[in-house]
Amino acid sequence: VHHGFPRFLVVVVRPAFHQTSYDANNMFIDNILIEHVQTPVECNAPSIINANASDSTVTITWTGDANSYTVAINTGSWSEPATGITATGFTYTFTGLSAGTLYSFGIRSNCADGQTSSWVIQQITTTSTTPPIGITDLSDMEAKIYPNPASQTVTIEVPGLKQLEIMDISGRTVFAETNIDSNKHQLDISTIASGVYFIRLKSDKYITIRKLVIDK
Repeated sequence: VHHGFPRFLVVVVRPAFHQTSYDANNMFIDNILIEHVQTPVECNAPSIINANASDSTVTITWTGDANSYTVAINTGSWSEPATGITATGFTYTFTGLSAGTLYSFGIRSNCADGQTSSWVIQQITTTSTTPPIGITDLSDMEAKIYPNPASQTVTIEVPGLKQLEIMDISGRTVFAETNIDSNKHQLDISTIASGVYFIRLKSDKYITIRKLVIDK
């Protein structure tokens, strides 16, 4: 299988002309040479135009000119699969995924004569609205975020806060901070666009996730 450039056979006939010295009006063809020329035809890769994640699904949308496509997904960094899932449209939803997990997904075109394009790869993190199994959540009395909605700064009160991460509704991390080590922390959100976010707060003993609205 050739990736990107399938090969087609082209027959080129190159006749050799011979003009006699006795009759200038007559020409005779001899020494016909047939050559095989390999002409590459490109198998275009698709273009991903959108990717959205929930806590258990990832939906991707793309454009392309192939008759069908192969899609695949795996946790963590990308690893090319031995097989994939065939899709005939321009959207596909991966289901049964784990919440709050980084995934790498890929898509490639399936062209004529069994040819395929290169993989187009992206990463996305599924959303999470509950703490991981085995981690104790904090009550609203123990974890405080104010003001909420906020525009420029927000104050976070969590016992022994170590790390925080702000994610948009698609699960993409837009801000992260580590080595905090404080019970009360003021966070500058002036560079984050208005919208609805989830903020994951982590201490040595606890992980909690709260909704944060930024309104400017």
